Amino acid sequence: MEKQLQELSNQVTVLKRPIVKLTVDVENILTLLKTQVRTSAKTSSEDEEDDENPIQLPCDSMEQFEQFNENLRSNKKYKKKL
Repeated sequence: MEKQLQELSNQVTVLKRPIVKLTVDVENILTLLKTQVRTSAKTSSEDEEDDENPIQLPCDSMEQFEQFNENLRSNKKYKKKL
């Protein structure tokens, strides 16, 4: 009986270790997620500020924009990225 108790105790100890590690891992993941959410929120508010100063395209009309777009697509570096 004592031997069985000792075996059960050993099994419980072996099971406890991964559970404790998993708990710590989950806590770390939650901390990282909270940090990411805060960072995303800051980035989001910074993006709103950027909307006040929109990016200026190097063209004045839609035709120029389409030509610019075609030139960009024909660029070899651009094709490699796709």
